[in-house]
Amino acid sequence: MTDRQIVDADVVVVGGGPAASWAALTAARSGAEVVLADKGYCGTSGATAAGGTGVWYVQPDPAAREAAMASREALGGYLADRRWMARVLDQTYANMNELAERGRYPFPTGPDGRQLRNGLQGPEYMRRMRIAVRRAGVRILDHSPVTELLTTPDGSVAGAAGHRRQQGVDYLVRAGAVVLATGGCAFLSKALGTDTNTGDGALFAAEVGAELSGMEFSNAYGIAPEHTSVTKTAFYSFATFYRADGSELEGAGSQVGRSVIARTLLSEKVYCRNYLRHGERLSAALTVLDAAWESVRSGLHGTGAQALRTRQAAALAAHARWMYRSALARTETRGMAKRLDHPEQDPAQHHRIATGGLDQVWTRTLTGAAA
Repeated sequence: MTDRQIVDADVVVVGGGPAASWAALTAARSGAEVVLADKGYCGTSGATAAGGTGVWYVQPDPAAREAAMASREALGGYLADRRWMARVLDQTYANMNELAERGRYPFPTGPDGRQLRNGLQGPEYMRRMRIAVRRAGVRILDHSPVTELLTTPDGSVAGAAGHRRQQGVDYLVRAGAVVLATGGCAFLSKALGTDTNTGDGALFAAEVGAELSGMEFSNAYGIAPEHTSVTKTAFYSFATFYRADGSELEGAGSQVGRSVIARTLLSEKVYCRNYLRHGERLSAALTVLDAAWESVRSGLHGTGAQALRTRQAAALAAHARWMYRSALARTETRGMAKRLDHPEQDPAQHHRIATGGLDQVWTRTLTGAAA
């Protein structure tokens, strides 16, 4: 192996999907020297590049924006920050307009001849984003997973280090700012395009003292909502299925569960519960996860290309512990955070829950300005 590559930049962006691409593009247009480091190939890696994606594109009409924000609040248990929602709407509107006008993205048109800019075909979208990022002068490090952040003696983040898989060499980027845009955590579920989403960014952030919020709303797997075409399948081994009268659908939660459910759906609806979201089961799962973390912490180590696998294992274990600890702390059902042992929403828990830590995972209530 050759000596480690060293790169200097103003900004290093970790990730290669839409968030990373737009961040790199914006920083470069502001005059910064930017490096983008992607675990895969920027433009093809990640969940967006593998399929279609909807975007929150709403005309800047006050009534339309108000209706859009109100329609989403229930999913988050009415914990959403309207200021952030407004910023997302503004940025999405500007980005999609730029993609249409400068990027010449082929949005479909409606009956009135106007473009419909609320959905994108991932492959075409990300192909254009890669072109835009490169034209802006961003240096792209493909197949170059980051494995850790660099810090100064006072704890400030000063760059990122990783491994260039195709060159077989370690590297580090010294930078004044680091943007973590590595996506969520799909727990290697094999859902299309998500094998790069192993929670790396959250682990990097926690290692330098960041707090995470909303982890109780995370789910490793999800049932497809009625009338949608989302087809994630790993949940068949992690859930119990019921008929409308509450009786359990025998055989549904097994290796051949899909066939059982499909036959039943020809005549009636099928309902599902994820059995892990119960206090007793969450506690039992956390005991296992804490032991797994101890094992990872004490015995798992890798260098070079092997460092990617060991860091992914650590990120998966850490992510699950933050999720379950937060889910245990929220003793109610709110939005997408469901508890079988606490099925009702509790007005006294109208707050966010922060979590963090590595060897000792903690949670705390965020109130007032902190929320």
